[in-house]
Amino acid sequence: VNGKEIDELAVLGMVNTLIPGAVVHGSVTEKKQKEIKIKAFEQLITAQLLSQEAKKQGIVIKKKEIEKEIKELKKRLKKNKKNLEDTLKKNRLTLEELEREIEKNLAVSKINDIKNTETKTKALEKVTEAYLEEYYNKNKEKFKVPEATRLREILIRADPSGGAKVWDEARARSEAILKDIKAGKDFATLAKEFSQDIYASKGGDMGFGHQGSIIPEIEVVAEKLKVGEVAGPIWSIYGYHIIKLEEKAPPIQRTFDEVKENLKKEREEDEFKKMKIQWIEGLRKQAKIEYLNEEDRKMMEEAEKKADDKDKKH
Repeated sequence: VNGKEIDELAVLGMVNTLIPGAVVHGSVTEKKQKEIKIKAFEQLITAQLLSQEAKKQGIVIKKKEIEKEIKELKKRLKKNKKNLEDTLKKNRLTLEELEREIEKNLAVSKINDIKNTETKTKALEKVTEAYLEEYYNKNKEKFKVPEATRLREILIRADPSGGAKVWDEARARSEAILKDIKAGKDFATLAKEFSQDIYASKGGDMGFGHQGSIIPEIEVVAEKLKVGEVAGPIWSIYGYHIIKLEEKAPPIQRTFDEVKENLKKEREEDEFKKMKIQWIEGLRKQAKIEYLNEEDRKMMEEAEKKADDKDKKH
């Protein structure tokens, strides 16, 4: 990276740092290994570029700052019943190499802090009232509360592995309850008495829900109901359901004033991230990055092409 070498040990170290966060259990697939290696390269290149940028901007790390970090490291090692000398030996590092790494990390941290402050200021300046109004008007659908329905439910459960007899009995019970509802008995009272779900104590009241918030089998039927209508038995993996549509709430368009505060925070954060990414990408474009291993070069070129294609598509 601009003539500064990133060796294989640094790549392996970064890969090992990333692996615990990349898998929950089991071995890492070949595809996942490749993704982790790409991420390791990207993070190491970015760190090197930031380190170089820190030097360009005259950021100097004082000896006492490095000594403070080593002191903290010794404390952490002591808690784990280890010492610095053995740890350095195990990792094939000299104290001078560790100091240089700490110096680099502190410089990267400082340049990051400086750029974050500068970028946040620019993002705040960009997200004006006019900016927010324009964004709101162009994306009104984002601020629409969808139609909601309030249902009551009676569930007669059936064990999925219980066999035909269990399911036939559950269906027969739900049909008998449905018959009582149609004969004029109160749905809420019957729900409290017979339903086997979490809403039973509330008379089967499921509250308001938007599309996608209830199981598909119920949703498909509920969409066709008018307020006050009852339907069932509806099969699901839980058993048989009887539902009643209590209310329908139409879609609501939230006003600019209602969303402005949250929208401002969201857009400031988004603009900050975009500006920060653009800055790092700018450093990369200006840099001379060489992959001395042909396989790595092909892998990274492929990854960069995919990223470019994704950006163009977006």
